[in-house]
Amino acid sequence: MTVIARLDCDCKQNAKYVILAVIPPYKQYRQSGSPVPFDSIIGLKHQQTGRNLHSHGNQVSPKTKQQEVTCYGGALEWNGHDGPPNEEDNWILQRHSKTSTYDNSGYWALGDMISLRHDHKHTKKSLMSHDFMLDNGYQEVTCHADGHEENHKARLSLINT
Repeated sequence: MTVIARLDCDCKQNAKYVILAVIPPYKQYRQSGSPVPFDSIIGLKHQQTGRNLHSHGNQVSPKTKQQEVTCYGGALEWNGHDGPPNEEDNWILQRHSKTSTYDNSGYWALGDMISLRHDHKHTKKSLMSHDFMLDNGYQEVTCHADGHEENHKARLSLINT
């Protein structure tokens, strides 16, 4: 299931995208190259750091106080400040919709406009990109609302590795 993909966003002031690998959800196995159906649960691994895209239902972001999104797990396990991947690394893949109705039939294809909803038992909020910058120059990325806003949509495309 590992697919190297590019998420188009403004993740840092001088970056236009971030490179993520689509991976199986926490504690699950999927055969590499398998089609990914809409409304399925996936994981996303940040290629530069090797950490998973992660969110806690109860952690707020520093600027907007929305649900915080981070990269977590693996890279710093030895120091006790980070830990192994877990269920909060899971994301629900949905076809982006401007209404409360999602057409989640079929499989995810290149160029599809998507929304990613955090698979947290209490929140199910959508991944969101906006113009708020953190003090370190990186863009604040959060989970917020139900996924129908323009800031909730993303397009992933394959890249050559």
